[in-house]
Amino acid sequence: MDRQAVHHEYEPARAGRWAAGADAVEAVEQKARTLLAQADAHRRVSSSLDHDDAG
Repeated sequence: MDRQAVHHEYEPARAGRWAAGADAVEAVEQKARTLLAQADAHRRVSSSLDHDDAG
């Protein structure tokens, strides 16, 4: 992944943006669930790459 792609992927949310209404709240909650699932998947992959015997 190139540097610019990483920058855009991890760009923080801009201040002053608010979710309003039930649909917006559901969208934010879904985004949170997606991010948590991605973090969990990353954690599983990272820990599966750990190994004690390097020989």
